[in-house]
Amino acid sequence: VSEEPPVPNTNEPAPWNQAINVALGLQNGQKDSTNIFTSYQADRTIDEHKVVVDISYRVAESDGARTENRFSSKWGNTWFQSDSKWDVFTNLQFDWSEFQSWDKRIIGDIGVGYELIKTREGDETFTLTISVGSGFRKEFNSSNESIIPEGLFGTKAQWNISKKQKLSAETTWYPDYADFENYRLVTKAIWNIQLDAVENLQFSVGLLHEYDSVVDAG
Repeated sequence: VSEEPPVPNTNEPAPWNQAINVALGLQNGQKDSTNIFTSYQADRTIDEHKVVVDISYRVAESDGARTENRFSSKWGNTWFQSDSKWDVFTNLQFDWSEFQSWDKRIIGDIGVGYELIKTREGDETFTLTISVGSGFRKEFNSSNESIIPEGLFGTKAQWNISKKQKLSAETTWYPDYADFENYRLVTKAIWNIQLDAVENLQFSVGLLHEYDSVVDAG
């Protein structure tokens, strides 16, 4: 008697894509300095809904004195349609820092994204998107602890050079609705290279720059 093959369970949840990054810097010269950066990133897509978790911690010392000590966490959601160039996103972020104008802050925003350019040639793809939205910033132990409504205007480019190399860069402007001279400008870039020697191990070069136009004295 032949048996029917088992029917695959299509209701199993989609797996999380997870990555852990560790970076260490040492300098011995006119000044002795060290810095450590660690991060955990995870994302999962179910029925055209993508969830992203990003947690990072950075600490640095120079000649025995601590110069940086910062923790950041972000939870993002994106709802998209395969046959549309538009998507909707939300972000919620919590930051703690020892050397900022604030001790802690909460940031939230919601907006829409639009895919301006998308090209594909073999394994190589390139996309350019813009985003527009609105949100808020709430700082603790700063000169302005009220809720600050913010705008959001951003652009992002992602270039999948090959199956083993990816390059992405983005910049976002967050102006205060009440005072456009009070704004944040956040720029990120990262280059990932898949190593042949070890499976699931990547070499990464990254850049993160955040500019605040208004900070406390000192």
